[in-house]
Amino acid sequence: MRPRINRAFFLVLGVFFLFLASSLSVSAESLDTLEATLRQFQAAIENLDFSAYGLFFLPEIGQAEVGVFDSYFTDLGMDGVVVRRLPGIKERAGEHTVFFHVVFQNSYAALVETWRLSFVLKDGDWKIASREVVSRLRNLYRLKIPSDRWERVEKITIDHQDISLTFNQALVFYDNLPEIETALLIIGPGRMAFRPSDENEKHQLKLMYKTESLSSEVDHAYLRFSPSFFSRHVHLDGARPAPPISPRDLEQATAYFGRYQENFFTVENSLTRELLTVLPQGEEAVIEFRSPKLGDLTYIFSPFAEDEISLYDRTRDRFICLYSPRETDEGRPLRFFFGQPFDILHYDVEAEVDPGTFFLSAKVRVKLVSRSGGLETLRFRLNPRLNLIRILDEEGRELMFNQDRSNRMVYVPLIEPSSRETITLEFFYQGRLEPPPSHTDVLLAGQAEEPRIVVPLKFESLLYSYSALWYPSPPHEDYFTARVKLVAPAEMTCLGQGLLLEKGYSVGRKGEKSGLRQDKAYWIYESKTPLKYLAFLVGKLEFLQESRTTSGLNLELFSSQEFRLNWRGSLEEAAAILSFYEKQFGRFPYESLRIILRFWETKGGHSPGSLVILNQLPRSLASQGVGLANPASPVDLSRWPEYFLAHEIAHQWWGQAVTWRRYRDQWLSEGLAQFSTILFLKEKYGRKAYTDILRQFARWTEKKSRWGPVIMGSRLSYLDFEAFQTIIYNKSSLALNLLCELLGEDVFFKGLKEFVTVFRFRPASTRDFFQTMEKVSGTDLQAFRQSWFEKHTLPRVRLQTSTEIRAGQPFFTVKIEQLEDVFVFPLWLEWKEGTSVRREKVVVQEKNQEFSFSLKAKPRQFKADPEKILPAVFN
Repeated sequence: MRPRINRAFFLVLGVFFLFLASSLSVSAESLDTLEATLRQFQAAIENLDFSAYGLFFLPEIGQAEVGVFDSYFTDLGMDGVVVRRLPGIKERAGEHTVFFHVVFQNSYAALVETWRLSFVLKDGDWKIASREVVSRLRNLYRLKIPSDRWERVEKITIDHQDISLTFNQALVFYDNLPEIETALLIIGPGRMAFRPSDENEKHQLKLMYKTESLSSEVDHAYLRFSPSFFSRHVHLDGARPAPPISPRDLEQATAYFGRYQENFFTVENSLTRELLTVLPQGEEAVIEFRSPKLGDLTYIFSPFAEDEISLYDRTRDRFICLYSPRETDEGRPLRFFFGQPFDILHYDVEAEVDPGTFFLSAKVRVKLVSRSGGLETLRFRLNPRLNLIRILDEEGRELMFNQDRSNRMVYVPLIEPSSRETITLEFFYQGRLEPPPSHTDVLLAGQAEEPRIVVPLKFESLLYSYSALWYPSPPHEDYFTARVKLVAPAEMTCLGQGLLLEKGYSVGRKGEKSGLRQDKAYWIYESKTPLKYLAFLVGKLEFLQESRTTSGLNLELFSSQEFRLNWRGSLEEAAAILSFYEKQFGRFPYESLRIILRFWETKGGHSPGSLVILNQLPRSLASQGVGLANPASPVDLSRWPEYFLAHEIAHQWWGQAVTWRRYRDQWLSEGLAQFSTILFLKEKYGRKAYTDILRQFARWTEKKSRWGPVIMGSRLSYLDFEAFQTIIYNKSSLALNLLCELLGEDVFFKGLKEFVTVFRFRPASTRDFFQTMEKVSGTDLQAFRQSWFEKHTLPRVRLQTSTEIRAGQPFFTVKIEQLEDVFVFPLWLEWKEGTSVRREKVVVQEKNQEFSFSLKAKPRQFKADPEKILPAVFN
């Protein structure tokens, strides 16, 4: 049966579509009118046309809005406006929403606001139904020195914690902020005195300058501080108005301010492209000064940092001291520790790189979650050499940002505080970026002195890793998953982290000048396992081999195309190393492992998550001895060919799966990786190889330990790079061996597995490590930790032996006296009884101890620490 056609229904439907088409046409015309209205409204703001400004609002709110607009100038003293409209119009319930960034400013201050404007059609015209300030950046200042305030003072003194500066007959320049003291420039003869209240820091000063305190002449100082700091810590005597300033003094003050202005509390605003500063809070202060003897120094005090006091040598780019002050009779100074406000969940990266020009362009989508409720501002680290073009939020709105180039930081205020569980931002940037040497989770071999390159060589690979800051990374240690698309010239190869999902090619256009066509290739990698940071290697690389371990892990081997040394057996060796580590520390942390034999000028390696990069010397350099590990280096174990590979694979656990929280905990990466390496060498070559290595470590530790404790971390490298390698890599390995003997192997390795499990994909501290070991072992390890990780000294021990008869039974007695600091350590004692060798282990933990052993024969040839693997002095 044919269905009956309802003619009335189709008639109504046709009328509906005709009405809809008419509405869409009107809407398009209205939107064009709205665009024109928005341009006129922006012009009214910029021209400070108050009467025109009010006409854009609905009549019932226009007068009030003009009053609010006027208050920015009458009440806040602003005299200019910079406006940027955000692209896009959002329609909802008959209202059209538009966002504006508005910067109010005068000669010394700025106020940045984001406005949400709701437009409605009223009698054929677009009117603003509401204006809401959804975010506001207050207390921004346009700091300037010299201003119109300066004076000559007989004496000015700055006293704070462990530093004081005194100037006599000095010229003092004040900042340009009315009724606020936050910056001061002092030019004239002065003197600085600095005495740290921390014993380890006194020791560092003694190593650097042969004194536990610093005192030096200075010729100027620039100070940034809070107004309350000025009233408490800056003292002026005999101030008098200075005569008209000379052009020379004015030029000198301008030059000093230009040198120091950007270093602290200053950002470049993306709207105005000018420098704006914020006021330090509470006791925050920075003092920059120059000493003819010591160079350019910076004293920093921040109650918001774990190490509140730092003295930085800007001339030599190193920290002299970094610590928190000791407690006073009034108690410990108030400290502020803030948790990280957000956690990055995932990166989506599209990056194109040209190794020939070092040009990098990228689009990066970051997904993060708030840890502290509504987020208002986000911070990211990014290399200042990259031109940050724009940042978009999840709705495609362009965000304003403030860039601190000196500290390589970008601050991103959100358009409105976000209450969402997750937030997504998209970064667009480009620029010429030559990657610096990597310095995270990396083995640096000590290089032989005076290398000479006879034959010019071209190294055709670039490693973009953490130190390059090539993507917007979090300012704190964080873990995240990632999907990365890498694009490069077709003759290159890009090796990234995780699994390779896709690889392809695209035909390029002919160059306008060269007429040559440059084809491109792309690679898409995905890591579903959390990474600590993103890295990739691009260059002329070739695939060599692929295999699987017994646990099912996929292994791939690549090398530079120029590489011509024997690579066979590398994957088999890697599989053996992985199998050993998985037994000791638990399963491999990542989905796959990609090993690259990189043609490079020095030995060593780098180990980002799921990548191991081993530097391999070309034959021409190796034959000359150029770039080879120095045989006298404290970390040279190159006579065992597996050393570099085993060390870098160990970093996949120590440094990647578990990372160190701050520089004082760096041994958790390098020390545990080094110790894991020698455990593997012991497994393969036997106990003798192990003791040979520990003996080498002990000799170096005795030689270099005076440079500082293990918890001094990377700062040790400022004074003596061999000392850094010795203490962080080798002394910590010796300490771990002692801990293993103290607790027993079963308990020790159970503790390591527990540590990896608890802190997998989390930063950990030295305290965390020992608390885990204490929990597993039931042993108080505080004294052991202090002995081997927090002191730069080593045990000095006197031993006395005697034999006696007790109830007819002969006994051998060993008296042990610690002559200086008291350490905790297991000690092996050895002697001969008749024809047999007897070994006994004792635990030394007090100033004076006595141990007795029953005898079967007269003891002879007594030895303490017979294998010479304990770094100590025995009398």
